[in-house]
Amino acid sequence: MNNKIQIKTKIYASNCDDFQRLRFDSILNYFQDVATYHATEMKTDFASLKSNSNAFWVLTKIKFKLNGNIYYNDDVLISSWPLKPQLIRCLRDFKIEGENGEILGSSEWCMLDATNFSIRKIESTCYPKDFEHLDVRSGVSPFNKINIDVQDCNYFGSHTCVYTDIDCNGHVNNVSYSKMALNTFTNKEFNEFSFNSFEINFLSQCFLGDEIKIYKKKLETSVYVEGKVQGKQVFKCLFYKEL
Repeated sequence: MNNKIQIKTKIYASNCDDFQRLRFDSILNYFQDVATYHATEMKTDFASLKSNSNAFWVLTKIKFKLNGNIYYNDDVLISSWPLKPQLIRCLRDFKIEGENGEILGSSEWCMLDATNFSIRKIESTCYPKDFEHLDVRSGVSPFNKINIDVQDCNYFGSHTCVYTDIDCNGHVNNVSYSKMALNTFTNKEFNEFSFNSFEINFLSQCFLGDEIKIYKKKLETSVYVEGKVQGKQVFKCLFYKEL
């Protein structure tokens, strides 16, 4: 069993914007796909966890930083590896390496019980106890505490969760929230888009038919976006420039 997975692929047109840049939501899709492949190899994928431990993974936060540029048709090497689990918290790091740029990423996960949705200790599941974890980080900076005063956030609009938002766990896929945040930007803002870092926290599950109200606040050097369902915060994220 490999403690690191690496996949070579190309950046396809469907993953890019009209400047041929790799979109932020596509970065998260690549992260999600490579993590899923590795989880299957580790036998901690959706089906294995459900059948052997009555549990499932929940992504609590993820961030990345883009150094340089990655464009349509670039050849890239995508890498991912888990860090040694803590009591209930697991970290998984990522890298996407291209000819003219790289993306450094990190994510935080926990497991929930499939019956009562309580947080499970990792040792109580089928997570492989003899797995030899890499003791190395991707190089991305630690997670921020996204504590933004949202009293004067502007209401952007709402999104009703549809079929294409839902994943195999039956709730809204994490990448869908990033799309909701990206869709608050105007064409002019994308023309001037200079952010190279993105971080998102997932706070509550959403399901088919839920209406998520989206709020946005432009800060001095960043943009904050959050979503709420019936007044309850379900995600919050930050687009920013990091040196």
